[in-house]
Amino acid sequence: MMESIACNLCGQSDHRVVYQKPDTKYFPKERFSAVECLNCGLGYVNPRPAFSEMSRYYPVDFYEYFDTDPAAQMKRYRVEASYLKEFARSAEGRKRLLDIGCANGDFPRHMIREGWEVEGVEVSRNSKAIDDFPVYRAPLSRPSDRSALL
Repeated sequence: MMESIACNLCGQSDHRVVYQKPDTKYFPKERFSAVECLNCGLGYVNPRPAFSEMSRYYPVDFYEYFDTDPAAQMKRYRVEASYLKEFARSAEGRKRLLDIGCANGDFPRHMIREGWEVEGVEVSRNSKAIDDFPVYRAPLSRPSDRSALL
């Protein structure tokens, strides 16, 4: 079951489709749309799987995949980190990252090594336990929910 949502950051419903892509690993006949909020610019999947369906889309072997080729994952993390560095805004010399959907925590750990303060959000029970940085295990369903993370 898929659900259409308003922007989790600002609550607005106006968005544009940036691209569509199938889930080539698990559901190749299903297409997902990445959209951009026309009010604040946040990118997100819309429509998205309902919370009750998340474990179907992110099974246990999804999380095990991160351990299959550590060198390839590290290469991807370096690319992602370089992108974030370009857009990072430092408050009092601090670089902070909230990784929503942080999976097993590997990318936030990479960012810690790069000097960032990190926190994560991961709601899947299929992901590995994370105890070396703060992780929130509750879904962010409304823009007002983000205040719990501030």
